[in-house]
Amino acid sequence: MSPPEFREWRLRLGLTQAQAARALGLATTSDGTSSDAVRHYENGRRSVPQTVAILCQYIERYGPLA
Repeated sequence: MSPPEFREWRLRLGLTQAQAARALGLATTSDGTSSDAVRHYENGRRSVPQTVAILCQYIERYGPLA
């Protein structure tokens, strides 16, 4: 999954970066308002791991894990 595809996924589901991070089980800031991981995936600073890409597909099809 490329950075633009990851961002498109998040926007298609109507999620903020923090909501996407929580849905994917990624860390958020202490106040829960943002996620460095999501921001880095979207701007290409980090590549999107295959496990995250698979979770994105799952969430899009079935919804968040709870």
